[in-house]
Amino acid sequence: MIEPNRDRHAPLPNRFGNAIANVPSRPAPAWMFYALASAAVWHGLFGLSLVLVPGWVGFDGASPAVVRLIGALIVAWGLGAGAAASDAYRHWPVVVTGVVGMVGAACVLGAAAVAGTIPSGIAAVLAVASVGWAVPCAAVLRAAWRDGDELPCIRRFYPFMKESILQTAMTHRGERLLDLSNDRPLLLVFLRHAGCTFCREAMAALGSDRTRIERLGTRIVLVHMSEPEVAEANARQHGLDGIDLVASADQALYWAFGLRRGRFNQLFGPKVWWRGFVAGVLQRLGVGGIDGDGYQMPGVFLFSRGRVTRAYVHRSAADCPDYVALAMPAPAAPQATPEPADRP
Repeated sequence: MIEPNRDRHAPLPNRFGNAIANVPSRPAPAWMFYALASAAVWHGLFGLSLVLVPGWVGFDGASPAVVRLIGALIVAWGLGAGAAASDAYRHWPVVVTGVVGMVGAACVLGAAAVAGTIPSGIAAVLAVASVGWAVPCAAVLRAAWRDGDELPCIRRFYPFMKESILQTAMTHRGERLLDLSNDRPLLLVFLRHAGCTFCREAMAALGSDRTRIERLGTRIVLVHMSEPEVAEANARQHGLDGIDLVASADQALYWAFGLRRGRFNQLFGPKVWWRGFVAGVLQRLGVGGIDGDGYQMPGVFLFSRGRVTRAYVHRSAADCPDYVALAMPAPAAPQATPEPADRP
């Protein structure tokens, strides 16, 4: 248990000073740059050849306009790969689209060869090329997931830093979380990056449930990875104006509450794609650029008197918890603050 500091103006312990803030961003290794740059050149040239000379590949029965469209899409992916090469850790979603597109293209080519609409030899060459390029791109994704975070010191010194992180966490108004939790229960909602559809969905749900939650005597606090001005604007847009906000761009507070980066299925599984379509398209919440760590998983905690009394740790980025139920008066036996699981 972390005991609240009774004096709001007392100096707080911080054994590491500015150690967290001074951890530098780590550039992606050179092999990731060369892999994506090579993919950009190959796809750019191949796609351009389809646009300029649509008949050379041998798509029997396909109109030149369709072949040119395919070539334009390949060129677009090549341009995306070139942009992602500059910072693979940050622009990994572009690589995801490339891997999905290349695997999909291999499947389509196989079906076309079986149907006889394209010579089997040409289909085999193009399918092997697609899968061949998908392999290094998948390796880039795996490396970005494993090594793209900017806080290796959190994992190494976590047992010593956890208390300091919790003691020094403050809202954008300069109030300490531990002091606020001593006054009334806090519903700490840890958001994904601001451009995520599910982050927007969470804020929209909280905006709808805000009155019911506050009537329970619980105070909503949003933990985010954005700039303070961006977070305030996003909260205001979803009916959460005046809400308490805690910035954790370095993700230290996420780690202190046991929230880690997601696995592939948690971020890109079938449920995520379907729920993303429902929330982003059907509910018109949309999607934006990455603002924070796109791999970071969310979570919700009822935090009272320095203790976690109820927790919801997302199994999938697409989970939609019942915020009102989580904000209900705490059970008699409080839970310990969860520890972060190690990466597989």
